[in-house]
Amino acid sequence: MKTLVCFLLLVGSAMAQTVIDLSVPQGTTKTITKEMGVVRPLVSQSNIDGTLIVEAGARIEMTAGSGINLRWSGTIDFRGTEAEPINIYPVAGATWRGFTNSYRTSASRPRFWLSHTNISGASGTSSAIELTYCQLMLSEVTIATARTDSLGRALRGMQLFGGTTSTGIVLDCTGLVTNCTFIGSTTGVTDHGKSVVFDNCQAVDVVTPFTWQPTTTRLQTYHRFSVSR
Repeated sequence: MKTLVCFLLLVGSAMAQTVIDLSVPQGTTKTITKEMGVVRPLVSQSNIDGTLIVEAGARIEMTAGSGINLRWSGTIDFRGTEAEPINIYPVAGATWRGFTNSYRTSASRPRFWLSHTNISGASGTSSAIELTYCQLMLSEVTIATARTDSLGRALRGMQLFGGTTSTGIVLDCTGLVTNCTFIGSTTGVTDHGKSVVFDNCQAVDVVTPFTWQPTTTRLQTYHRFSVSR
């Protein structure tokens, strides 16, 4: 009987699920832990104005059509480890919108920090991750998408927008993407700026591994990318 009780407790723990509003108001912090079991968002659009921390081993199951939008001076901080990566994926048979951001040039850059994180099943408008004017720190992140979305449009793993405002503010993302893997998409990475370094990244089963599109007056920063099929 004792053995049976322990088994049932383990099964119950493995199947635990938490529905929570992932949105974070400005000036506050919300933390997702692996002890919460499989976490699902309460609402379809989760806006991160404060700080969202996701601890090692956490699992987030995104509902169909849901997305996470990093806003203004907010922070997304996924703290996976090699032993306990973070997994974020859609419910079975669905896709989700992925990560996007809103920004104000009068505020500090939103911060998008991920380590040891597996992202799958996201499509966004055309990418799993679509960011502008962000500070990036991605390490040991895997982004797996389909080749195209349900309408046949080509998908990217990550798209970073850039440009310059009429007042001269550069909208490029800044930071470092290292030891990351892009799987299955039509394009692995499209970067319209020059301020993100890609080091020791790879594209697997991707038609076009990367496209760098800096402005004609600025040189593209250093990249190191390998490709496999």
